[in-house]
Amino acid sequence: MKRAAITLATLAFALAIGLPAQAQTDFSGTWKLNAEKSDTGGRGAGRGGGMTDMVVKQSATELSVTRGEQTIVYKLDGSEITITGARGNSTAKARVEGATIVIETTRAMNEMTMTSKATWSIDGGSLVITTTTPQGERKQVYDKQ
Repeated sequence: MKRAAITLATLAFALAIGLPAQAQTDFSGTWKLNAEKSDTGGRGAGRGGGMTDMVVKQSATELSVTRGEQTIVYKLDGSEITITGARGNSTAKARVEGATIVIETTRAMNEMTMTSKATWSIDGGSLVITTTTPQGERKQVYDKQ
């Protein structure tokens, strides 16, 4: 009985002080689209008319993504940013969810608003971006260079 009480007290103490937080996944690097592993839902190789390479820089508070000439810096605290693009402006919010990053983007198109959700994860050393839109889901797999 005494041993059980000591075990319970030790467990309670461990929970009270908290366990170390899980380290945030670092997506930094130069990434090249692997078209064979990707399922883009018939929408082409990559965002922006076939841009298949991207450079990602990540800190504890920001995720910077460069594709071609455009760099987008997302705030990882969920605050909204504005993205200026060739097809008009959009807004985005990014947040860390466990080992993933979720980016929700909203774009006004004509008289409609389209929202997409991109979930970034690492699978077997590859970067996987699964994007869900009203038109369906696509998966882009990138290999680190």
